[in-house]
Amino acid sequence: MKPLLIVLLICAASQLLPAVTPVRPLPFPNGGKEGDIKVDSTGRIHLVWLQNDSLFYASSSDQGQTFSTPIQVNAPDEPAFGHMFRVPEINLGREGTIHVIWYPQQGKLDKNDWGVRYARLAKGETKFSAPINLGHAPSDNYSLASNGKGQVAVMWTTGPLWVALSKDDGETFTPAHVASSRDRRQSVGRRSRSETC
Repeated sequence: MKPLLIVLLICAASQLLPAVTPVRPLPFPNGGKEGDIKVDSTGRIHLVWLQNDSLFYASSSDQGQTFSTPIQVNAPDEPAFGHMFRVPEINLGREGTIHVIWYPQQGKLDKNDWGVRYARLAKGETKFSAPINLGHAPSDNYSLASNGKGQVAVMWTTGPLWVALSKDDGETFTPAHVASSRDRRQSVGRRSRSETC
């Protein structure tokens, strides 16, 4: 192929590709660490992060130049925990509802009080709902999903994979039930070893 034709093809292709916006890393507000982020359809950034023993939420409508006043998510008398893969998760639901899950500092609680916590911030509200314990047992590997129909799913493992479901934007949940009896902790361990070899 002739060099001029190659240059013309590259120029033509570059006109068809969408413009790329550079990525700019931002620090968590107020010196926080370990968190999660979602961006809604309007471009608003929604952020949760850990700061000392507390979990906070804030949003930004100017691409992270400024953030709203932080709102505490966890109960002040129950410290939040996060480290490496145990960071809080945020998801967006129907009509702007904010869903958040996290772990408390389980070592400071009776084992029946361990388990993944959930709270929500409905559109127009100024504070999160009281946190609820969905698992009531030592657990790991949690995940959160939600959609625009008001459905919310929270999953975690205690060996088996558990799930609690909501059809009303997280106002209520079904009792947690086993979705898979296979020990997911062993699967994660095997996968981790194979990925590092």
